[in-house]
Amino acid sequence: MTNLRSLRNKIEEVTLFLEYYKPELFCVTETWLTKEDPNSLFIPRGFSACRYDRETRGGGLAFIIRNDVTFKFVEIPVHFRHIEVVCVDIRLHTTHCRFIAYYRSGGFGTEALKYAID
Repeated sequence: MTNLRSLRNKIEEVTLFLEYYKPELFCVTETWLTKEDPNSLFIPRGFSACRYDRETRGGGLAFIIRNDVTFKFVEIPVHFRHIEVVCVDIRLHTTHCRFIAYYRSGGFGTEALKYAID
């Protein structure tokens, strides 16, 4: 997993990394992408993406998954939609795994503390 703080200005580096190492799964936090940014903007040939885009500036998550990996996007229940989270089920050989990525921005108020404890 890597924290990029905007995927847009690191597209070449991420593409080179993905094409060279060919990871089955690559997780990115702080993509800073919006719903208007198509996957084709940052996903090289041979990969797909599952994303959570923040509605305001910053944040965002993405799983970049090699196309020969069987995966299923997992819908997040409504009561967790206030958290930036993306989840996929992946089958690697004979093993099934669930990968969850989440991001919580800075600042830690009493509401965040209550959520972390509950």
